[in-house]
Amino acid sequence: MTVPFRLALAALVVGVLAIAGADRGRAETSCYITATSLDFGMVDTTLNAPAATTGALTATCTGDAGASVDVCVDLGAGIGGIAADGTTRYLLNNSNRLSFDLYRDAARTQRWASAYGSAGPGDPIEIVVTLGANGTGSASSVFWAAVAGGQGNALSGRYSTMFFGADLIARYTAGGAGGCSGTEAIGSASGFMRVDATVAPRCTVNATALDFGEVGILDRNIDSTNALYVSCTSGTFYAILLDNGQGGAIDPARRAMRSGASRVSYGLYTNSARTVPWGDGSRGSVQAGIGTGATQQYTVYGRVPPQAAPAAGTYSDTIVVTVMY
Repeated sequence: MTVPFRLALAALVVGVLAIAGADRGRAETSCYITATSLDFGMVDTTLNAPAATTGALTATCTGDAGASVDVCVDLGAGIGGIAADGTTRYLLNNSNRLSFDLYRDAARTQRWASAYGSAGPGDPIEIVVTLGANGTGSASSVFWAAVAGGQGNALSGRYSTMFFGADLIARYTAGGAGGCSGTEAIGSASGFMRVDATVAPRCTVNATALDFGEVGILDRNIDSTNALYVSCTSGTFYAILLDNGQGGAIDPARRAMRSGASRVSYGLYTNSARTVPWGDGSRGSVQAGIGTGATQQYTVYGRVPPQAAPAAGTYSDTIVVTVMY
């Protein structure tokens, strides 16, 4: 009874050895990936234009000499998270968020995502690595990134996110470019990528002209107004200063419009009663506020007081508006 058992065991061992001998000489394929970390630098969120930058992915593989390896790099949400529609990722500054996304093309129309559906519409980045005579090789692919414009409500500060583990994983298949269907991977490897941006305090200002119209004798108050439009990064403290113009005035309530050598005195004020002159802070008051990311409007109240009528002509002055923040 024991002899057949021993003969059967010997036959099984011989079979295993034969299979191992047939596979001897074939190298196991393995890959790893590296990604450049991105820094958008100082981002002006008061602008409507996006802030853009680029990075690179590199896949390095080993295996059979001369073989091709198809590497598909999936991108998940990252620690910053992703919008409900699955198309916009976030950089974080505590609980504050800044929208951005990563793309596979320079036109930024093809989002970099995942073949496994872990992060919204889009596709992985595909890299084909050709192994050299020593059985190793590497190849790289550029990717594009953009912080969306029109995010003036983002508070100033440093924003970051990171991708690692399942959020930045390469799935690879030996045998060439078979596409990134995500169904035939023979191995996987995770990488790491950090993304940073700094939202800088920023303000912009625009103004309409203040026109007192056409008048004759200056025997009464001539009043007019214009508007200042200030846009500042959310949470930014600012003050609006008006200089004394080009008429040589030192009193913001006694600025001067000129026509040749003739002058017309006028004043600019922060209130409709025209009792608080608007100046540069050393003389007169200023207007102050906190940025919201949206455009904030201020009214400048102008007045030409009664005075001796000068020669007929067109009188003008130029005021420099300064926003300190």
